[in-house]
Amino acid sequence: MKIAYPSMTGERISGHPGRAKYLVIVEVENNEIKNKKVIENPIRHHDDKNQPIPKEKQNWSVIKDIDLFITRRCGEGFIRKMERMGKELIITEEKDINNFVKNLQLR
Repeated sequence: MKIAYPSMTGERISGHPGRAKYLVIVEVENNEIKNKKVIENPIRHHDDKNQPIPKEKQNWSVIKDIDLFITRRCGEGFIRKMERMGKELIITEEKDINNFVKNLQLR
């Protein structure tokens, strides 16, 4: 299972995928992280100075192969985008990806 999440640090799960500096993609087997990739957030729509980033510069294709997107919070637009892409979305209070994965009930 591939899981993506927004992060300001490259480690902890943060909220608001469009403002996070990084996107982290982990591969999970048997509730354990087997592989982890940290990339600059290609779906970011605001920069570090809270200035808008044009939609043309966003690259949603990077999450086309994920099974699950997790975040601490997000807007209605993001929820609709995940629905249109057929991606499962979980909003969690958990900040630690290892704890989240350990307690994940695979569907």
